[in-house]
Amino acid sequence: RLHVGLEYEFNRAAYVFGNHTYTFTDEKDARRRSARYMIYGGYEFLFGPLGIQLQLGWYASRSSLLRRADTYAKLITRYYFPPIRKLQTRFYANVQLKTHVFNAEFVAFGVGAAF
Repeated sequence: RLHVGLEYEFNRAAYVFGNHTYTFTDEKDARRRSARYMIYGGYEFLFGPLGIQLQLGWYASRSSLLRRADTYAKLITRYYFPPIRKLQTRFYANVQLKTHVFNAEFVAFGVGAAF
């Protein structure tokens, strides 16, 4: 399955660090530079209830304190739970690994729904 979308991240650690080191000029600057907006595309390979998605994204915001590169990659594994009654919605749990070339940025756990 093909995936295209937008993502938003707010990094509280960058917010606290930037305020502590006087990197930001004011509260508005702190919030803006602790956030990242991304555009991504990816493809999910499905193996029964298991999905493995490879994703490539581009940073739309250039002012982030944590911006290391123009692009990032994600490897996402999802487990799709069986459908509930006759709903078309499939709920899932996932694990994500986000990287910049060879540097891992974070591992995230999540839940969601696919329509």
